[in-house]
Amino acid sequence: MELAHCRFAEAVLKAVKGEKGIVQPSFVYLSGVPGGDAVQKSVDGLDYFSTNIELGVPLLRGIILIVGRGRC
Repeated sequence: MELAHCRFAEAVLKAVKGEKGIVQPSFVYLSGVPGGDAVQKSVDGLDYFSTNIELGVPLLRGIILIVGRGRC
């Protein structure tokens, strides 16, 4: 888990410095981010969900919509 925290922190620092195209998995409040409404509809209206997000300037640029549903 510490490695995941370290990787996410490094990604945030790169995004703050202006690097583009940084995608990281994160647990987010869907209604509060660009693109979250589309994901929320595909996951039966859940408010929070783990998905890939794109970091940049502004820090959270949007959610990367994953098409289809996987099975565990």
